[in-house]
Formats: sequence, C-alpha cells, structure tokens
Amino acid sequence: SSLVKTWSYWFKYEVIILADFLEHLKNPQQVLKDSLNYLSADGVVIISVPNTGYWLVRILYFLNIRPQFDRTIFDRTLHHDFNLSKIRNLLKKNKLQEIQLQVTPIPLPAVSSFFNKNRPGFIIYFLNYFLAKIWPDFFAYQLIIIANHIKKSWTQKVFEYKDSDMWERSLN
Repeated sequence: SSLVKTWSYWFKYEVIILADFLEHLKNPQQVLKDSLNYLSADGVVIISVPNTGYWLVRILYFLNIRPQFDRTIFDRTLHHDFNLSKIRNLLKKNKLQEIQLQVTPIPLPAVSSFFNKNRPGFIIYFLNYFLAKIWPDFFAYQLIIIANHIKKSWTQKVFEYKDSDMWERSLN
C-alpha cells in the first residue's frame, strides 16, 4: 500500500485508459478516483462504456426484459448500467471535465457481412452511425469519453488557500 502511494507520488501518466470494465466493478466511482492519483495534471483519462441508453436496451428494459449473454451490452457480469448522463455524473463527482465524446454504432458488420462496406446493408450501418453522432444517448452503442482534470482559475486557488489553515499560519 505505501509502495503504491509512493509510486503514484513520483510517477504520473499522461493517459489513463479505462476501457470497458467500469461497468463490471462493484464500485466504479472509487476505482476512477484511485486511478486519478496516477494522472498527471495535464493528463487525460479515456473511458469507454456500453450505452444502456441505446434505443433497443431502453425498449427491452421498459418491457422488463433483461437478456443475459457472455458479452455485449447484455453481459451477465455487468454491475452497472451507464448511459451518457450517468457517465457524465461520474466525471463530475471526480472533478473531471469532458473534452470529447466519441460514439460507436451497434457493430452490425460483426454480426453479418451484409452490413460491410460495398454491401447493401452498409447504408443501415452508416445511418446508425450518423444517428449515434447526432443523438448519442439514444443511438450510440458505445460511449467513449476523453476527460481531464477541471482546471481551477487563479481566483479559485486564492479562495481555497484563504479557506485553508495555511492562510492562518502565514499570517502568524
């Protein structure tokens, strides 16, 4: 434990990638918070999660149907459902600001070659991608967020210093 704390004090990373595992954890908030100890002041964190706000998931959940598979958005090992507002709330709780949102549509070409480029079904895949870009909470299958620490203005830093006991000590 002390070795980890020492390591995080001396070594910081420019990029931390949390790809497709926060939803499997019992406490993703704590894991993200602990991960930020290793992030440099100017570093970024890249988080990807399946979007349970996806239209098909919403319909199935509304009908009280929760399919269970070994992988995909219906993976039976998921502990948390993330949609765009939930992942943004997680960022806010950890004092992170979103820099960029990337989305992926449902991976139709992985299901059938009918949806591959130069095939008739590609237009459906392309349309799904277009809709995911303009309405991510409803049409994105996967959410990828790039975020960094919220930068404080000099006035915020002054007021934090003034509120701390260091202010009192400097006056004495």
